[in-house]
Amino acid sequence: MSAAIGRRKRRKLKSEINVVPYIDVMLVLLIIFMVTAPMLTLTFDVDLPNSNAKALESKQDPLIVSVRQDGQLSLKLPDAKEPTAVTAEELQGHLSGIAAQDKDVRVIVAADRAVAYEKVIAAMDVIKRAHVDKEPGWGQPLLLAVLVHLLVALIFIGAWLWSPQRNTDAAAGDPSVEASLALSASEAAAARQALRQSEKLEDLPPPVAEPIPVPEDTIPPPQPIEEPRPQDAPTPQQQQAQERVAQPDTKDQDAVSALAISQEKAKQEQEAKRRQEQIDLTERKRQEEAEQKLRLAKQQEADAKKKQAEQERLAADKAEAEKQKKIADIRARREQAEKEAKLAEQKLRQVAAARNAAGTAAAGASGAAQPAAGGGGSSDDLSAKYAAAIQAKVLAQWVRPDSVPLGQRCQITINQLPGGTVRSATVSAGCPFDEAGKRSIEAAVLNAQPLPYRGFEQVFARTINFTFTAQDR
Repeated sequence: MSAAIGRRKRRKLKSEINVVPYIDVMLVLLIIFMVTAPMLTLTFDVDLPNSNAKALESKQDPLIVSVRQDGQLSLKLPDAKEPTAVTAEELQGHLSGIAAQDKDVRVIVAADRAVAYEKVIAAMDVIKRAHVDKEPGWGQPLLLAVLVHLLVALIFIGAWLWSPQRNTDAAAGDPSVEASLALSASEAAAARQALRQSEKLEDLPPPVAEPIPVPEDTIPPPQPIEEPRPQDAPTPQQQQAQERVAQPDTKDQDAVSALAISQEKAKQEQEAKRRQEQIDLTERKRQEEAEQKLRLAKQQEADAKKKQAEQERLAADKAEAEKQKKIADIRARREQAEKEAKLAEQKLRQVAAARNAAGTAAAGASGAAQPAAGGGGSSDDLSAKYAAAIQAKVLAQWVRPDSVPLGQRCQITINQLPGGTVRSATVSAGCPFDEAGKRSIEAAVLNAQPLPYRGFEQVFARTINFTFTAQDR
């Protein structure tokens, strides 16, 4: 019995409207309209007269809008050879005027690869503001979509209004009868029909008394029988029990309705709670995924920074190693150059010493010969002037080091060409200057060239031993 009641409880009356047939009819009509619409186009052949005139050629050359790298715009018309530089306002005005005259005008935007994308978009915006956009607008499709939706809505509304009403009244009785409410469709229909018929029944009239039959052989003589009064008329007992008319219990119906409402409300609350829990679970999962992605991004960023720092450290170490290597190479070359310079200096000193010895011998020989020839006494004065001129020229280019005292002398061997061009300047071995002083005096002699030559041709010599005196300028 309980199993039967449980099966009955799972059966519930459905009073919702079934819109599936209406949707099927609508889809069938839509397909019919789509198939028959192209067939309604009526066409017929027309014989046009022939003409010997040539057809007019329509020039559809596009307008070219060029965008330069600096954002400057230029417009090239079909009949123009060169583009014309225009501003955005001038371009919009030109395009608006051309579009008003020719609706089929085409515009091409040309730009170099180096032009920024924002500048090209700005030029396209100017062209759109000039109403040259050839793309179809979305106004007509939107209007057609709205009309289709309105048509579908009207169909559903009409179907709902024309559908029969199905009102289901709650049955009366105590909660123990609640199980009998969940019946099958046929049983529920029979119960509703019986209820409606019971409501239509009227009160039965009082029964009419019938005479009791008497056997014919025992019929007494007729006796006057008093007419029975209506109120005293005997009521014969009914052979069958009258069917009880079910009277609905309003109180039980209200209780059942309240119970159904409370159960429905509890069910809705449980459904809402379940949905909220599902939403919370989904949100929690989304937050966990977001946090996991954030942690992964931070980890990747930290790894990238660590890798970049490692690369920078390796690059710095490599650069430092290359720098140290270059410094070592420079030091080695400098030491090698110093060694070579010392060797060259030593060789030059040896050569200068040999030349000085040869020059001294030659000067002694010439000095002994000149008095015998009866030469004048002006050559000594000219030599002194020549030496003084060289002293002044070299002193003008010399910066005295602090280690060289004033008045100190140093002999320098100068190898020169006619005209005063110095080929080499070497400090003699007996020069008291320190190393810095020697380098400074050699540099001063080289910087002082050309040495004095005009007026001193008589005393000029390719190799001279010049004694320099340390002085302040």
